[in-house]
Amino acid sequence: MHGYYFDYNIINLEKLKEKIKNTELLPSQKILLEKIDERFDLLESHDIKNLHDLERTLKTRNKCGDFARKTGLPEEYLIVLRREVNSYQPKSRKLNEFECITKEIIDKLSILGIKNTVKLFEFVEKRKNRLEFAKDLSISNDDIMKLAKITDISRLRYVSPDFATLLINSKYDTTEKIQKADYNRLYEDLIEINKNKEYYKGNFGLKDMKFFINDANFFPLVIEY
Repeated sequence: MHGYYFDYNIINLEKLKEKIKNTELLPSQKILLEKIDERFDLLESHDIKNLHDLERTLKTRNKCGDFARKTGLPEEYLIVLRREVNSYQPKSRKLNEFECITKEIIDKLSILGIKNTVKLFEFVEKRKNRLEFAKDLSISNDDIMKLAKITDISRLRYVSPDFATLLINSKYDTTEKIQKADYNRLYEDLIEINKNKEYYKGNFGLKDMKFFINDANFFPLVIEY
């Protein structure tokens, strides 16, 4: 059963390896491509089968050092791999940082102790529960759907509240739609919507959108629409 956080047990090493191979890495991450097949085979030979096993094995820098000495793998490589693995876990985002959520709704949620996307997830994950929750809050079905979509796309890496607001105001307002998007079209559409930087103040390029879609496809769909 999925939750807001990534179930690392469902991603095996082969899928992680292909993800790394198909990602345009930063210079500091290029070490992950060095002898990647040989090194991943070595990881598997030490009973590491999935992301969960890898996260547990490389839990701390000290553990990276221990594992490096045990396997002969470079410690620097393991530290960068650890950083990559940890980066997939969604961040908890504070709801009051989303300009696309009205203050009235923020206040209603806050009274119930719902102040971040992690807590909100359990109320919007399933369609039936979501509609009942909308009635309890006395908000519209459109508003509760927006909350579900915000929670959905906020699970993706590098989606800040401001970038989520831009996505919510576009046709790419769910993880599934982002996964299916053409990166050229996604880039053009978002640039047009954000031409006055009304929603997102930062900069993004065509390559960023290609990376974004590729990255989104690594994440399981968890919100029921």
